Amino acid sequence: MASRVYQMGTIVSRVNHLLQTGVLKERPLWLDVVEAFPPDVFPKHNQTPEGGRAPVIAYPEDELKRKFYDNYVIVKQPEKCVSLFEEKPEVTSVCSRFVSEQSKSLSLGDDEVEAGRRAMWMLRSEGIDIRVKQVAEGVSGEDGKTGAPSTLRGLKDLLEQMHSRQSHTGSQS
Repeated sequence: MASRVYQMGTIVSRVNHLLQTGVLKERPLWLDVVEAFPPDVFPKHNQTPEGGRAPVIAYPEDELKRKFYDNYVIVKQPEKCVSLFEEKPEVTSVCSRFVSEQSKSLSLGDDEVEAGRRAMWMLRSEGIDIRVKQVAEGVSGEDGKTGAPSTLRGLKDLLEQMHSRQSHTGSQS
């Protein structure tokens, strides 16, 4: 039969007990803060939020990330060696870098398409090849014709131009 001791007391009292018995060797960093500034009411282990469901947490960049994964595919990116000995290795996903650059452009007043183009250029300059996903044939776009919506078509054309320029300049050198 399982024990229900973990349900008794607050998280602070349970962690203090684990420290006293030697189960935890080091004192958690957060413990001093919680002891100095305890919450008015400690949450219970089985406490449900008001309304019965946890609130949805949405950040502004979530929509940009969703659009990135819906509209782009990463074709090639340079390999990067990550040291596991570094305390905080500098590793960010291509999507996060794209969204970060796009957010900067949007804050400067660019529209979403132009901000996407700037972000794409930035990633391309770092050797990351991203392309607009092909929309399935027969799907009606925003302009009423079959194929990609007009914004995607513009981005697709831009990517193809960039790719042809790079291959053209690469063959001359």
